[in-house]
Amino acid sequence: QKETTLTLTVSTRAGDPTQNNQAGHNLETNEEMKTLRVIVARHEGNEIIYNWYEDNIADNDFQRTINFSELTIETTGETFDFYAIANEASLDLSQAGIASLEGKDVNLPALKSCIINRDYNVWTAGNIPQTAFESVSVVPGTSDDFTMQLEFVVAKVEFIVVNATQSSQNISNIVLSNASTQSTSLFPSDNVLSAGSEDVNLDNVSVQAGATSNPVSAYFYESRRDEASLYGFTAWWGRRQSVDLSDVAELPREKKLRIMV
Repeated sequence: QKETTLTLTVSTRAGDPTQNNQAGHNLETNEEMKTLRVIVARHEGNEIIYNWYEDNIADNDFQRTINFSELTIETTGETFDFYAIANEASLDLSQAGIASLEGKDVNLPALKSCIINRDYNVWTAGNIPQTAFESVSVVPGTSDDFTMQLEFVVAKVEFIVVNATQSSQNISNIVLSNASTQSTSLFPSDNVLSAGSEDVNLDNVSVQAGATSNPVSAYFYESRRDEASLYGFTAWWGRRQSVDLSDVAELPREKKLRIMV
């Protein structure tokens, strides 16, 4: 066996890094990365080599770089599995038989296949979890650097009203229908869950004449619809009801659907 050094950078935001923390690109307070755990395990046998954890991460701090030195690997090279979880306190993993994520006895097969089912619209203590998983081949005698991009476990809908009238307006009963709020996989998967059938209710909006409202938003789990039962979006303005989103057939995790009226 030989030793090598591996440097991992975990990021909460994708895209152009110059946009991070700029107007319109900041995360909501409950979407910030406040804690981060990275578990490194041998792909063969699930032996945990490192279990790294940091809490009290500062607001708008969207990146962490971790050096895993003196990593002992086979002389021909070896594959390691990396699990990254931000804001783990907002997860309930007990139903998957996981009592704790601390130490080197975590049930990794259970963690990898874990399903979560918390409603993040009604449970407010804690931040929205973000996760990533990656298998990496490591060659002895090299210094490997790689990045993992965290993904939110939920999707998000954001509703904004632009009031071009000469009087204040109230928009009420704002609903995204045929969404999924029941469950999803803890880590990103290629298998998007089947179509949901729940309504996601957003707060009412009041906006002054000639103004643009603050956004109201809600979270839900990823899902895909069929052509016969697409998503729906309804809202009431006075006695009028508007319906939108007739052409939206998929709402993946990590994505935000912004609706401006």
